[in-house]
Amino acid sequence: MVFFRAFRLCSSCFFFFRKFVHLNKKQSRLLGGVIFIVGYLITYFLFGYFLSETKEIYQVEMAWRFCTPNVILMTIGLFLLIRTIDYDTPRFFGVIKELSRLSYGVYLSHLFFVGLTWTFIVQPMGLSTPISILLITTLTWLASYVLVKVLSYLPKSKYFIG
Repeated sequence: MVFFRAFRLCSSCFFFFRKFVHLNKKQSRLLGGVIFIVGYLITYFLFGYFLSETKEIYQVEMAWRFCTPNVILMTIGLFLLIRTIDYDTPRFFGVIKELSRLSYGVYLSHLFFVGLTWTFIVQPMGLSTPISILLITTLTWLASYVLVKVLSYLPKSKYFIG
């Protein structure tokens, strides 16, 4: 029930911004950046609070669940930022098209690499948490993208990478 309400709220916000909010590029980028930063700061402080107050690790994830208002704020901010991108440059359009074509496969395969990058690369380095998160994210995305890109050259690959 909570998920349905959050989905309805998020969908309503996107509809509202798409239909009734008509901003120029500068205004859209500024508003999107501010909304994203507010959502991120809320997530940051909630994560710190849950990390200090709980003894069970799964409760720490409460700060960035998809149904939470802070994640909805970050999503709306990104939506406002992304909708201002010009797709007129052929090279840029090619990159976006390629990322879009492989995104489902990257999404499906990223879980294979999250644990591997943590266990074998990041954890032995003993880095701070923010650096570890950035490194895990980057390495996981790169490994997933390379895997899906290699798989895309196989015959009939569109049936198993999306």
